[in-house]
Amino acid sequence: MEINMEYVWLLIGMVLILFELAVGTLVLLSLGASALLVAVIVLALPGMSLAVQLGAYALFTVLLTPLVIKKIAPRFHPSSTHYGTAGSSAHEGKSFVIVERDYDSAACIRIDNDLYRASFESGGIPQIGEQVSLVRFEGARGIVCPANLTS
Repeated sequence: MEINMEYVWLLIGMVLILFELAVGTLVLLSLGASALLVAVIVLALPGMSLAVQLGAYALFTVLLTPLVIKKIAPRFHPSSTHYGTAGSSAHEGKSFVIVERDYDSAACIRIDNDLYRASFESGGIPQIGEQVSLVRFEGARGIVCPANLTS
């Protein structure tokens, strides 16, 4: 029984792209795409030696991986999102509108699509829709003041 190398490269490419769905680094995407390109070349040029196939795979990998990392990856990880900065004073002084959290109707501020319970320094709770400024975080609670009293 003879092994059709185009099917082997096709299988390798599909498995790598499938694993990319679990990992999310986009490196396996470029490796899988490289294998799929080799499969197309082997299909178009039958009788290609394994050494040439591996060389083509290495070439495509070297060309595609930096391209994917520099051009495609930033679309999945925008630089404007500051992950993990909610309690690090990155948002202090910024204005927010108080929103209501669905499951417990708590007054919250929204930072990067995460909701943080809000309260005034005096201990009061702001009203839904009220414009406030973040003073600081105490744990996971945002201490706010009315937007017109920002100091």
